[in-house]
Amino acid sequence: MIFADSAQVANGWTIQSADGRAHKVTVVVPGAPGHGSGSINVSGGITTDALTILSLRAPGDVTVNGPADALGQLVGGRVRAMGNVNLNGTAS
Repeated sequence: MIFADSAQVANGWTIQSADGRAHKVTVVVPGAPGHGSGSINVSGGITTDALTILSLRAPGDVTVNGPADALGQLVGGRVRAMGNVNLNGTAS
């Protein structure tokens, strides 16, 4: 789990399980969605393998500029997914 005031990833993000076990990667900008200005911005795409769940949570914007093919969820005051984003949701 990563906590930050804001997060920005440039040139894409590939997340894979190195040990063959299931993992959850969560990036949290504290605050309630819609009640803050912290944001998460990923440009260049996201890729996860079938064993990795990615969760991006921020009170401000959560933006993913694809291409993206991931298992997980985006939670934010405003969520923007642009450029061929395939996000398979999870229950929690």
